[in-house]
Amino acid sequence: MKKTASLFCLVVFAALLGGCHRGHDISVDGHSVTLHVDDQPAATITSRGSFSVGSKLIDVTPDQRQLLIRYYNGVVAIHRGVQAVKDQGLAMAGEAVHTAGHSIGKAVGIASDSSAADKASAKAMQDKGQQMQQAAMQLCGKVDEVKRWQVSIAAQIAAFKPYAGLDPAPGVSCSDSSS
Repeated sequence: MKKTASLFCLVVFAALLGGCHRGHDISVDGHSVTLHVDDQPAATITSRGSFSVGSKLIDVTPDQRQLLIRYYNGVVAIHRGVQAVKDQGLAMAGEAVHTAGHSIGKAVGIASDSSAADKASAKAMQDKGQQMQQAAMQLCGKVDEVKRWQVSIAAQIAAFKPYAGLDPAPGVSCSDSSS
């Protein structure tokens, strides 16, 4: 459970911080992904693989377009995955607060003692934690994949190079130091 909790905390914390990190990030908007790097115009990749820097459309080959589409889809998947894990984490936190409130109520004598309900609640929280851990590990795999695509795109499209160092999930640590 300690491993699940630490991974969960990293992902949720990163998701919450991701919205605060401006000037050097990736944003998802409808049918495009916009890359923001300090001192560079914003670059945009559309769901159809078009790439522009500022207002200038960059010519790309069909193979480069396919790579840009994979990159776009990967970034969108990460964005959705982080949001889903964050939503699960917030729901889980609400349940934990409710459980803690019930425990305090039992301690001061204003709530009934229900050991079976407490055990069921703890088991449900553990199961949700394991589901979140699995979702987070899938998210980590996608982050690694998108980072590899960034490197490949930068090697093929010179205009992409300033954007190749962006982290598609800032703050998410996929290393497991708690095992």
